[in-house]
Amino acid sequence: MSALAVAKKLTALSGNQPLPPERLYPALYLCQGWFLAWYGRALFADPILAAEDGPRVPSVDGQDSSAAPDLPKAGRESVKQVWDHFGSHSAERLTQEVAESAPWKCRRGTNEPIPTEEMFAHFGADFERQTGEGRGVMGEYERDLAAKNFITHEQLLKELGL
Repeated sequence: MSALAVAKKLTALSGNQPLPPERLYPALYLCQGWFLAWYGRALFADPILAAEDGPRVPSVDGQDSSAAPDLPKAGRESVKQVWDHFGSHSAERLTQEVAESAPWKCRRGTNEPIPTEEMFAHFGADFERQTGEGRGVMGEYERDLAAKNFITHEQLLKELGL
């Protein structure tokens, strides 16, 4: 998936009003970080750079996201969840959220790509602390569903002798 597809979903969630870069870039950063924590893989492959004033995603600069493909279900749902939590924040508050995260803070002003591994470690640790669940648990759940590694409620009751 591309950052432009995520930008398209964020635009739709904001009432089809294009987000200015000072809101879009931190939102993309947060979407990528939380998706990594939940699914154990990147939401999009485009690099996020550590600019002086916050994250920057050059692949969306000046691009019209309306022609981007739609996100798959997991992407749509995770972007919505992040937007539901952070969407009402001002650009300054979004930037503050990013500024408090080690992956960006360690590279601030270098314009270097922020490694997804570092974002996974940071956001994954937050996820574990907040929920007690393991990093990437939703990705594991998806794999189990695809492999049919689950039992029905009725099977569980029978197995438990209830």
